[in-house]
Amino acid sequence: MVLRPAYARAVTDPAAPLKACKFCGSVYHNPNARSEFCSVTCRNHYNVNAFRRRKKDAESLDSGR
Repeated sequence: MVLRPAYARAVTDPAAPLKACKFCGSVYHNPNARSEFCSVTCRNHYNVNAFRRRKKDAESLDSGR
């Protein structure tokens, strides 16, 4: 009974250290305000996908000329 209101307050409070992962969307404890990912694995997957997306966009621009 006590955990549900505490969790709800922690999730909705903007100053709370809970945040959604930018890659997988899971909620995690965020002690560092600059952190955007729940793990190193999620950060690496996100960066690889972003690199491949930029590379594909650059190739499509080059082939369009």
